[in-house]
Order: sequence, then structure tokens, then C-alpha cells
Amino acid sequence: MRTNKMLCLKVFIGYFKEYMSSKKNKRLEKYFKKATRQSKKRMVEIDIDIDIPVEVGKSHNELAKILLNFGSLVDESTNRISAFEANKYAHENISKIEKSIVKLVNNYPKYYWKFYFTALPKKHFEGSLDTTFLFAIKMVESCISFSDKEIDENELYKNGNSVILEINETVVKDYCKLVGYSILLGDMYTLIRISSKGCEFQIHENELMPIPIDEHEIIESIKLFDDRNVIESKIENGMNMPSKSGFSLKQRHLTNLESLIIVANENQSGKYEYIPKKITKLKDTKYTKVNFNIAPISLETIFSEFKLGKDGLPWEIEFLEVISILQFVTTLILRGWVFLPDIAEKGYLLFSKGFIDEHFQGFIDSVKKIQLEKLGTTFTNNGPEIIKKYSRPLGENIYPSNISVLFDAGKMLGFDISSSFEFLFNKLEYTKKQGNIANLRGYFFEEQTQELIDNSKLKPARNIRNLVAKTLRFRNKSITDFDAIMVIGKSLIAISCKSLLDNLDYDKGDYRTVRNITSSLEKYVEDWRAKIKIIDENKVGDNYDFSKFDEVIGLVVTPSVLYCNLTYRNELTIKGLYENMSSREFETWINIIG
Repeated sequence: MRTNKMLCLKVFIGYFKEYMSSKKNKRLEKYFKKATRQSKKRMVEIDIDIDIPVEVGKSHNELAKILLNFGSLVDESTNRISAFEANKYAHENISKIEKSIVKLVNNYPKYYWKFYFTALPKKHFEGSLDTTFLFAIKMVESCISFSDKEIDENELYKNGNSVILEINETVVKDYCKLVGYSILLGDMYTLIRISSKGCEFQIHENELMPIPIDEHEIIESIKLFDDRNVIESKIENGMNMPSKSGFSLKQRHLTNLESLIIVANENQSGKYEYIPKKITKLKDTKYTKVNFNIAPISLETIFSEFKLGKDGLPWEIEFLEVISILQFVTTLILRGWVFLPDIAEKGYLLFSKGFIDEHFQGFIDSVKKIQLEKLGTTFTNNGPEIIKKYSRPLGENIYPSNISVLFDAGKMLGFDISSSFEFLFNKLEYTKKQGNIANLRGYFFEEQTQELIDNSKLKPARNIRNLVAKTLRFRNKSITDFDAIMVIGKSLIAISCKSLLDNLDYDKGDYRTVRNITSSLEKYVEDWRAKIKIIDENKVGDNYDFSKFDEVIGLVVTPSVLYCNLTYRNELTIKGLYENMSSREFETWINIIG
């Protein structure tokens, strides 16, 4: 809270300083009072006799019966569906399910769907894993973004500026259809993910979806992968926030407005809490259902610490455009013009189009100037072009993170802040380019891993620390080099940092991508075992001396959780350390131990 107060004091030192004078403040306040009136829509009681979970299941099964026939894939000689055939068939049917979804969502404008989605229950999204809920919610949000239905302002404002959207039986049934269809689409991606790990399937009588065959080692490996992702998703943001770019964003610069963004993400518990009405008046609160958590994120690592190579910016230009949108919203939040319970309850914000027309372009110009100074590049689109571009999903497929950040809300423009976190981190992915960019990424990941250790009690002595990145030799032969070193008691932990990227293809379960990354990871673990065995058995070499240690242990660290056979995830002699770990898992272990 103290950090937020400091940010409020600095807000006009930031972006608005250049083009927003204090004389306009009274007129600006009017814009935000209008927006607040519309955002505080009167919630009508929903009294409709529809069993939503039953209706959702019915819609799911009806579409599955129309579009899918997994029985046709069964090999009669084995009574099985091969992993490859199941994967291929699921991929082929995704577009058919998407067509049904797009047709359905065009019954209502995006803004209406956002309202319905907030008002109606979400209990039916819960699954066997905590990550199931988040994936299902994000899938529906992506579905909604594909609506092109325009708003009829005469209908929207038929009661004046007080907006009331009716939720009748037709709306609830369409909502159930949307959820059922989106769950079916999610089923396809789940099947793709499982089959990409080599799992075969069988189909039971009267069942629409195939069931994984219980091949113990594969099933246990998949369960381990899922459990690790659940644990990782629950960890609170620490001093470092791992990204898909192969390094972590340091959360130490939250007072630097130029690199600060505020985002929101789904909160499964949906508990009621007292939320400050404005960030400038933290003691003035409202009892609010917290469907979304609000969090500040610093991008200072990218702006100041990550050194761009000769190839320039390693991300798509959309990354910089999304940052500009989020910084605009962040500045308005810090100014005290945003009703915070709106974010916590609805996950989106509404701003007057008059205000946007008058000030968004000036803000964009300021952002471009700063990006040029910091990164040497920026985007070319102007304010209206950005609004048009991000009012539609950028990708073709319905999938979590492929959403429209902005949406039309009549006299207002909507900002979908709840989906911004996923969207931003998706755009923070590296490109698939190799060469200089890959080397730069790998080097930075190694540096950050050692820095994490150096800031803990597990930092090695100087003479050992100096061996990081040095080629270790034994009997005139090169053995290996350590990317990072950690010491705990009489054990030396030699770390190999492998910047394997969890990209969108991997996340979707692309068969070839998953198999290639899995093979690479398992080979890295095998190779590291062999190299560390040589060092451990020969603790004194040509240019190193580890004789004071009882053991040298090998550990492979990757930026995110990656699937592997459980035989490549053995626990080491030190409790809580495993042969391969994600940077988040590793950081959490260090925070507990060191």
C-alpha cells in the first residue's frame, strides 16, 4: 500500500505531464463520473429455473455428437487409437468447433457477453486441477472476443445513461451453450496435449470422448507435469517473475512509472473483501466480490537491464503496443480516476470515448518517445489504429491469450484488464530465431540464475564462484563448464541452464514441438548426469579443486515447467531439489532454504 501511495505522488511526473494541464482536471473528472455511472450497472436478480451445469453438459454433448466420431479411429487389431491419430483428428476438428462458437457469440456484442459472464456463476468451470479453472475461463474470454455484433445504443441506453442488460432465459441458455462449446474445444486441446506425450486411447461404449490408456509411466509423467504446473500457478509473485522469454522480470522497480503496468488475473475463490474505491484514497473501501486479483508488474528488466543484441528487439512489435495500452490504463488508475472494485469484480474498465479521443494519442506519442530512448525502437501505429487493431483478436484461433484487449461499450470504450496479463506474457515470448538472439537469451538466463543464488545464503566462496562459465579440465581434457554454482553444507550443486522455451506451439500440445523439446530436455539431463559423475569422481582437476566437498550434484534449470518422463525428474540427495526444475520452482526452493 505504501508503494501505491508513492506512485500516486509521482503520476504527473510521468506520461501525462507533457500534454495534460491541471486546468483540464475539472472537465476530465466529468468524463470519469460518466464512466463510473455506466460501470456501476444495477445488478438485477436472476430468477430463472435452469440447471446451468446440466445445460452446459447437454450443449457440450450435442455439439460433440454432431461433429466428432472418435470411434472411426479405432484400430480393430489393438482396439486402440494411436497417439498420432488422436492428435491429428483433434487438430482437424478444432476449426469446426470454432465455427460453431463464432456463430453463437455473434448473437450479442462483446460488451454484453462480458456483462453476462460476470453476472452468471462459474462453478461449472472447476475441474480436477486448479489450472483447469483458469484455462476454461480464458477459453471463454477468447470466444467472446470473436463477436463482431455491433451495439445498438438506442437499446443500450433506453433508460438513459443507466445501463441495464436483461438476463433472461434465452441469454442463460446461450451462455450455457457458449460454455459447453468452449469446454469441448478445451477437450480437444487436452487430448492433443496428452497424445503429444505418446499416450494411446480407447473409447468406451456410449462415450463421446476417448479415454487415455493407463500406461503407468506415461500417465504418471503427465500427472507429474500437471501437478508441477498447478504448484507453479499458485506461487505468489516474488522478487522475480519468470517469463516465456527465458528470463525473469525483477520486481524491484515499482516506483518507476515508465516501466510500471497494472494487470489483473482470475481469482478462483471469488471471496468478498474490502477493496479501496480509489488508489488515492486507500481507506475508503467497498465490500466487493474479488473475482480478479490486481497486481503491479515492473518491466524495468526489459527497459534497463536486458541488453539488446545486434539483432535489435527480439519480440514482436505488438509487445510494445500492448505495453502502451497497459501503461495508459495504469496511469489512470494511479491518478485515482478508476473505481478499483470494478477491476476486482468485473475484470474490465470503461472510459469515456470523448476522453479517449482527446488524450489517448498524446499519451501514445509520449510512450513512443520513451521506448525509442530505452530500446532504440518503437511501433508506428497511432492511437486510433491501436484501438482498431486491439478491438479484435490478433490470432485466428480461439485460445487463451488470443483476446481483444479493447471492446466497444456504447459511449464508452472497454479495457479488458483481466486478460491483459496472459496477453502480455504471450507477446513477451521470444521469436523462434536462433543465432545471436538465442545466445543473448541463454547468457541472460544464466546470469539471472547465478544472481538469484548470490543474493541468498547459498552463494559459493569467491574461489568457487570464479569457476562459473570456466571450462573445467581433467587430465588435459575439457569436461564441461558450470552455468551457475550453489553450495549447501558439504554439497556443491553444479547448474546447467537450458533456455528451452515454452512457446504457444508447446502450450497447445503440438505433437512435433512437444516431442522435440522433451527429447532435448531428457538428453540434457542424461549428458549432465554423465559430466557431473566425472567431476564428482575426480574432485581435483587441472584447473579446479572441489576436494572440500563431499559431493558434486548436477541440476538442470529451465525457464518454465517442461514435460519429461518421470525417470528424468529424480529427487537429488538434498530434499526438494530435482534433476530438472523450472526457474520458478528453483527460486521458491531457494527462498525456503536460503
